[in-house]
Amino acid sequence: MSIPGIPPYRPRPQLPTEYVAIGIVHHEGRILVARRKKGFFLGGYWEFPGGKREPLESYAQCVVRELREETGIEVRIVRELLPVRHDYRRKRVVLQPYLCALVSGEARPLASEEVRWVTPEELTRLKVPPASVPLVERIVSGLDLATGEPGPRDPV
Repeated sequence: MSIPGIPPYRPRPQLPTEYVAIGIVHHEGRILVARRKKGFFLGGYWEFPGGKREPLESYAQCVVRELREETGIEVRIVRELLPVRHDYRRKRVVLQPYLCALVSGEARPLASEEVRWVTPEELTRLKVPPASVPLVERIVSGLDLATGEPGPRDPV
C-alpha cells in the first residue's frame, strides 16, 4: 500500500532492528515532546517519549512504564496507532505509537534535556527524528487527539 507523498518502504534486512513503544500524549490541545540528550544518537532532536520493551512486557505496558520513568507522568492509552518503520544508516527503528491522555503528574525531563507541551502547529517547527515525521504529519493533518480517529485531512 502506498500513501501519496510518502516513499514506499524498502526493507534492508541486514540492519539490526529496534522496536520502540512511544506515547503521543495530549492534554488541553497540546502534545508532549522531549528533547534527546546531546552526545547520543539524534541528540538535540525532539521526540515523542517512549522506549524499548522489556521481556514479557506488552507494547502498551511499555509505553505507560516509559512515560512514568522518563517524564514522571501517568497516562491512559486512548488508542494504538499504526506502527512506523524507518531505516537509519546503521539500524532500523520500528515505532509502535500510542495516543495517550494525561491522567496525572507534571512532565519533567527525567531522561531528556527538556520536555515541552506544544500545539500541533508548534510541532511542525521542531527538529524531529526522521522516523517521527509521518506521525507529525498525521497529527497536523487532522488526527483527532481525543479519539485517535482520522480527521478530514488525515491520509490514513
